[in-house]
Amino acid sequence: MNVLLQSRRIALLVVAIVALFMTGLTIYFRVDQRRLAAQNQKLLIEVSDLQSRENMPSEVRPHPTVLLETPISNETALSFYWFGDMESHFRDPVNLFVVPDGDSRFHKVEMPDNNRQVNAFVSAGEMKRILGGLKALGLSWVDFRGREVFKDKFSRKGTDMLDITLVSSDATAKAQIRIARMCDRLDRLDSVMPSPRILWQFQTFRWDNGCYVRGYDNSAMPPE
Repeated sequence: MNVLLQSRRIALLVVAIVALFMTGLTIYFRVDQRRLAAQNQKLLIEVSDLQSRENMPSEVRPHPTVLLETPISNETALSFYWFGDMESHFRDPVNLFVVPDGDSRFHKVEMPDNNRQVNAFVSAGEMKRILGGLKALGLSWVDFRGREVFKDKFSRKGTDMLDITLVSSDATAKAQIRIARMCDRLDRLDSVMPSPRILWQFQTFRWDNGCYVRGYDNSAMPPE
C-alpha cells in the first residue's frame, strides 16, 4: 500500500514538473515571438523608409538648405502651413517675420483675413535661434530661386504633409513633415519661441491639429 502511494506521489510530481516545464517553454516562446515581431516591424519600417528615399527624385532627397546658414535680414520670414482633405481641417497658418529694432510690431501677433492667418514678429536674433531649432530637426529641404509668397486661406490643396517655407530677399527653401510626426517634431521648437504670446500661438497651431501639448491652456492666451 505504501509502495503504491509513493508511486502515485512520484507520478504526480513528475506530471507537475512536466507541466511547469511546458508552461515555461510556452512563456519563453511567447516572449521570443513578441521580440521577433518587434524586430520584424522595425525592419519593415526601415525597409519602407529606404524604399521611399530611393523613390524620391534626386532634387528632393534629404539635404540641408543654405538659407539656414544665410545671415538674417528684415526680409527673412518663416511659415508653417497645413490644409487637410476637407474644409474643416483648415488651420490658421503661422508666419514669423523679422522686424528691425524699435519696430512697433515687435512680439506682436496679428490675425488678418478674418482670423484665418497668424503673423508674428520677431527680431533677427530670435529668428536665428528659431532657424537653429529647425536645423536640428534634420529636415529635407528644397531650394528655389526667388522669394515666394506664403500660402493663405485661399490655398486649398489637401495633403498629409505640413509645409514649412523659409524665405529671404531672393530665395525660398521648403521642407515638409508628415502630419503623423508633426506633434513630436514641432514640440522641439517650443524652447526657441521668443515670447509667451508667440509660444502660445505656436502651440495653438499644434493643438488645433490634434497634438497633445504639455502645459498648454487654450483659454489662457498671454498678453503681448
